[in-house]
Amino acid sequence: MINTPEEHQKMFEVEEQLWWYKALHHFVLKAIKTKFKNKKTINILDAGCGTGGMLLALKKEGYNNLQGFDYSKTAVNLSKKRELNVSEANLSSFKTEDIFDVIICNDAFCYLKDNEINETLAIFKSILAPNGIIISNNNAFNIFWGTHDIAIVSERRFIQKEFNFFLKSNHLRINSYTYWTFIFSPMVLAIRLGQRLKHFISPQETYFSDVDIPSKWINDLIYKIVVLEHKILKYQPFGSSLFWIASH
Repeated sequence: MINTPEEHQKMFEVEEQLWWYKALHHFVLKAIKTKFKNKKTINILDAGCGTGGMLLALKKEGYNNLQGFDYSKTAVNLSKKRELNVSEANLSSFKTEDIFDVIICNDAFCYLKDNEINETLAIFKSILAPNGIIISNNNAFNIFWGTHDIAIVSERRFIQKEFNFFLKSNHLRINSYTYWTFIFSPMVLAIRLGQRLKHFISPQETYFSDVDIPSKWINDLIYKIVVLEHKILKYQPFGSSLFWIASH
C-alpha cells in the first residue's frame, strides 16, 4: 500500500487535474452511464478509494449514494477534507450489510497476493446487486515496471489472463476489458525504462511517483487524445493500465 503521507498528498493535489486521473474518471463514469443511464440514485462503493478523487468526480456528476474506504488513515483523512463518506478498512476483510449497484476498485489489487484478491472478489460478489457491475483499473505488464512502482509500493502488474482466472474462480464474468493508453505507451515505456536504468546504476533509498502535471496545454491535449482513443478503439491490446468491467 502507499504508505507515505507525501505520496498521498501529491495524489490529493493532482488527481483533479492530471490527464491520467481525468481520463480514468471519464472511463468509469462512461461505464456507469452506459449501464445505468442517468439514474443518479444507485449505490456506489469505491473500494481502495485513495484520497477520494474518483468519489469527488462522481459527486460532481450528481451521484449521491456514495461510499468509500481505504487502508490508509492519511488517505481517509484527505478524502474527508473533500466531505466524502469514507472509512478506514482493508480490501480483503471489508464488512458491510449494504448492497451496491457499482463497486469500483482502481489500482488496489496490485497490493494484494493471490489469496487476498480471491477474498476481495468474494466480498465484492456478496455485496454486488444482481444487476450490478464491478469496475477496476490496474497496473499492467511487467515491462512498465519502474521506480514509480517502488514509490507507491506496488507489489505487481497484471495481464487480463490473470483476472480471467480470479473472476471465474469467484463466479464472476468479464463484460469487457482493454489496456490503455496504446498511443502513449512508447512514451510511458521510455520513461519507465529510464527509471529502471537509473535505479540499476545508482539505487536510492527513496523514490517518488511520476504523477506530475505537465504544462496545461500538454496536459489538456494528452487527456483529449486518450479519451478519443478510448472512444474509437473499444479494445486496445497494449498499455500501462488494464481497465475491466465484470458482473454476476
